[in-house]
Formats: sequence, C-alpha cells, structure tokens
Amino acid sequence: MNGTRSTALALVDPSETLTLARLRHRLVYNCTEGRHYDAAEAHFEAAKKLLPDDPIDADRAAVDL
Repeated sequence: MNGTRSTALALVDPSETLTLARLRHRLVYNCTEGRHYDAAEAHFEAAKKLLPDDPIDADRAAVDL
C-alpha cells in the first residue's frame, strides 16, 4: 500500500500545495481505515505544513493580487 501512496504523491506537481494537502488529507483517512496509524499521523503532519496557519488571511492575500 505504501507504494501506491508514494505513486499518488509523485503524480502531483510540488507547486500545487493545496492539491497535495488535500491528497494527504485523503491518505490520512485511507491509512486510518487500514489501521496504519503511524502513516496516517505522518500524512496529517505533512498536510499541516502545506497549509497556512490562518487560511482566512491567505484568502485575503490571494484576493489582493
């Protein structure tokens, strides 16, 4: 299963941080259902690092462009 997860992550452009975060979020559920809790936690932490601390301010910055 880990190979499938790695393949899915490799298919996403690294500059697409929101897409990567969404994929990692889905992988958390996938890993949890399969009782792979360490992998689920790793995906959760990786997704957190991809997202801004305050999404409201991030949206405002995008609108200001």
